[in-house]
Amino acid sequence: MGKPSSSLSIFLLFLLQLSSKLLSQSSNSSLPASEVKALGDIASKLKMKPMRYYSSQSCSDYFNSRLSCDCSYQNYTVCHVTSMVLYNNQLTASIPDELRSLTFLTYLCVYRPPPLFPSNIHLLRLLMEFCPITRDLSDNFLNGPIPESLGTLHSLVSIYLYDNFLNGSIPAALGELSSLQYLGLRENRLSGDLPSGLGNLNNLESLLLLSNNFTGKLPPSFAKLTSLQVFSILGNNMSGQIPSFIQNWTNLTYLSLIGNNFEGPLPLENFKLKKLKRLILRNCNIGGEIPADIGDLKSLRYLDLSFNHLVGGIPNSVSKLSLETVDEKLPGSWPYVAASS
Repeated sequence: MGKPSSSLSIFLLFLLQLSSKLLSQSSNSSLPASEVKALGDIASKLKMKPMRYYSSQSCSDYFNSRLSCDCSYQNYTVCHVTSMVLYNNQLTASIPDELRSLTFLTYLCVYRPPPLFPSNIHLLRLLMEFCPITRDLSDNFLNGPIPESLGTLHSLVSIYLYDNFLNGSIPAALGELSSLQYLGLRENRLSGDLPSGLGNLNNLESLLLLSNNFTGKLPPSFAKLTSLQVFSILGNNMSGQIPSFIQNWTNLTYLSLIGNNFEGPLPLENFKLKKLKRLILRNCNIGGEIPADIGDLKSLRYLDLSFNHLVGGIPNSVSKLSLETVDEKLPGSWPYVAASS
């Protein structure tokens, strides 16, 4: 093997100098006392195992992968907490109100990872895009309601509270988090109607509400969620017709409404989503015919309409799709489906 090129050597030297500079800046920066106290109170109230202790220098602890800071404030002398990831801690308390003191927080993730069964591999991939996943299946058991005070953290971009025992309804205050892009509340005991204020989250790209006890209809205000790419409300008790406003979600790639109590036919407008790759409407209590417009979903790779009350068989337009997987529990037989390349 030859010697590394001079340009590569210069690049590696630049990276070494940059990392050394960042390390020095972080070690010379400190957390404000208010954030140190908030972190200590949060750790205490969550009964974290092992117990964690924080100081003004906690941001320079590069082995603390669950806490991230921005130390560029006041000429690199002040740090602020921007990210917290709490998983596999066997947490048993409620979400503490002290989070409101971390006003620079942009990313909050509290979850226990799901079992690695083949049936949830795609969902696991979605989680891995947002929250770091480990194979350690020890649990968090956060309980109680989601605090209204979470709605005061206006810098939040991501909230993941997966696989806990949170109950009550989603606080309306979350609709005030205008920067929020990812909201994941799957596998809890949340209930009630979905707050219409969530429709104000114009930057929201992922909304995962599966496996709770939500009821009522999808709020009309959700028509404004035009940035949405991933939506799942699998395993709840939603009712009413599947709303035609889903046609407004033109960036949508993943839609799962499995196991709800919807009614009526599939709205034709829903089949104008040019980016949709996975459409999962299994066991949704819907009826009528499958619209021929379904063939216009050029990006569709996975389709499941099984265990409904659909009639009339499969439209020939489906043959225009390059589906990898389809269900076969429908009247009639599938027309020829081209193998995807």
